[in-house]
Amino acid sequence: MNRREKILAAVTGLFVAGFLVYIIADQLILAPFDRREAKAQSLREQISDLREHNRAKSAYRQELRKLAGTSFGTDEVRAANNLVERLKYLLNRSGLSEEPQSLSPVTGTKQGGTYKEIGQSGRASGTLKNAVDFLYLVKHEPGLHRLENVVITPKQGGPREEGGRVDLQFKYTTLVLERPKGFRFPTTSSAPAPPRDADLDSDKRRQYNVIVARDLFRPYIKRPVIASVPPPPVAPPRRAPVARQAPLPPPPVPSGRFKVVDLSTWADQQEVVVRDTRTGQTRTYKPGAPLASGKIVMVDYRQLPRPDKPYLLSPSRVIIQIGPDYWAIELGQSLADKRRLTPEQLPDGLRAGASGSPAPEAGEKDKKQT
Repeated sequence: MNRREKILAAVTGLFVAGFLVYIIADQLILAPFDRREAKAQSLREQISDLREHNRAKSAYRQELRKLAGTSFGTDEVRAANNLVERLKYLLNRSGLSEEPQSLSPVTGTKQGGTYKEIGQSGRASGTLKNAVDFLYLVKHEPGLHRLENVVITPKQGGPREEGGRVDLQFKYTTLVLERPKGFRFPTTSSAPAPPRDADLDSDKRRQYNVIVARDLFRPYIKRPVIASVPPPPVAPPRRAPVARQAPLPPPPVPSGRFKVVDLSTWADQQEVVVRDTRTGQTRTYKPGAPLASGKIVMVDYRQLPRPDKPYLLSPSRVIIQIGPDYWAIELGQSLADKRRLTPEQLPDGLRAGASGSPAPEAGEKDKKQT
């Protein structure tokens, strides 16, 4: 072996020895150090998350105590009774107490171990000023609540003072909080009294009078035109008579311009009020009258999801019969929005008729309901 070969062998040996030393050092020192460093970084991040969670938990507990102090209590039955009493107070204070009122319980979402949503679906009548007063009082309610599904429809007939008569429908809900184990809530039996800002004679309330003054539900009255004295007529020149043609039939009126605006029951008699959105004129129908190419059967007052917005409840609908089928038009929809009902969607009084036996008359159904 010459000198050159000896040098190459020595270099190769040194390279192999250095590589073996690196492998051994990596397995015994470098790799464990990297694993421990990664684990330490993971633990530091977990500690930071836990500290942030503990800080947020303390803030959440304080917020929960604050909300519990404005709730109607932790007992569901007592909270439901307190909610009804509170709503009656608001309706009476707003001036809607002298008109027919109806409240029906509703339930919402439930989060196990945290809260349950309860409420009332209400309906009342009065002036537009009374409706604005009620909404103003609800806005300043200090208790834990939510108002939704508010529908205001004009009432036909009656005086036009104070914005005219309207029907008010709404859904008022609150939360019944469930107390966590080892956590004490402030003692509450009902929501606290409303603050001074809820004064109906305050300056803040007067700012909403523009709604009553505007009165968007008032029918359009065309301004009278003063006619000028026409000049004396000039006799036109006589022309040869022209054979008259038969007049063309009037174009069909689109049913989309007619909207169901009121479904009320007065003196045990159901009424369906339809408005012409183009002229503003309204017409009242009763069960048995023709409507939308069919015959009115009844007004259904069940709380059901709206076809176009299933997350909202529709308070009522008119049911018409076209041949053997039944169709429904929701309150606020046009006649063109009618939809055919399946036997499962019909009220109990109409399912027998849909299955083959004769359906009860509207008058007989009203007597059963009353």
